[in-house]
Amino acid sequence: VVVDGAQVLLRDLGSANGSYVQDVRLTGPRQLRDGDRVRLGSVLLKFYEHQSVDAALHDRVYRMAMVDTGTGLYNRRYLNETLRRELRQTRQGGRPMAVVSFDLDRFKSVNDTHGHAAGDLVLRECAAVVSAVVGSGPGAPTLGRLGGEEFLVLMPGATLHTARDLAERMRAAVATHTFVLPASQGDARGIVAHRQTISLGVAEWTSAMLDASDLLDAADRRLYQAKHEGRDRVCC
Repeated sequence: VVVDGAQVLLRDLGSANGSYVQDVRLTGPRQLRDGDRVRLGSVLLKFYEHQSVDAALHDRVYRMAMVDTGTGLYNRRYLNETLRRELRQTRQGGRPMAVVSFDLDRFKSVNDTHGHAAGDLVLRECAAVVSAVVGSGPGAPTLGRLGGEEFLVLMPGATLHTARDLAERMRAAVATHTFVLPASQGDARGIVAHRQTISLGVAEWTSAMLDASDLLDAADRRLYQAKHEGRDRVCC
């Protein structure tokens, strides 16, 4: 093996069994690339670039720190850090900023009636349904789980009107979705069709607010209002 600048080259020096990269026998110097399979006689190796190993480790640590394992969404820590960063840009640039806070209606009864495994399934599937509405990629809102059955959507650049429209589409998508749950023990049906609803509170950043907690508190007040008015609705 020869390191030539940024390249790693493999040469066979006349071995009896030969040297192979990606199952091709070497007849001259061969540059190794990330993930290449290398066979030296009966020894099989896999080549990783140093940067690739570091990146994979960094990605794993990052996901452990920032992603909710129950739903695959961003977790509370990531949401809080992102919200603070976006609010700094909102203050500096004078752009709008809105959030949508929501939770699952009567979720405790799902756990009590069908068991915690069914409750976990409802959480994951609800997250997937809402995620499909919110979208992903550059410029898309940020969806995450605060904990339990509570979720949050961050919408930098969005007005109250835009956020309310998205919240209503989220509400409708969940309300019309059929959740298929395993039946409780002793139930001969095997599976149960379950309907789930969510209540949502929408708030927009205003100059009267001091920090992120003021914006989140405003959204939570609207969420409690939605609960008080009968659930399965958007309040802003």
